[in-house]
Amino acid sequence: MSLIIQNRKITKTSSKSLEEWERVAYVLRHPI
Repeated sequence: MSLIIQNRKITKTSSKSLEEWERVAYVLRHPI
């Protein structure tokens, strides 16, 4: 059970960081 919860936490954090990286990539692609 705890393993499943850990996996969920990891996927949540990874998806969050992925969104942040997408934002960074967008900014780098479209400099102001």
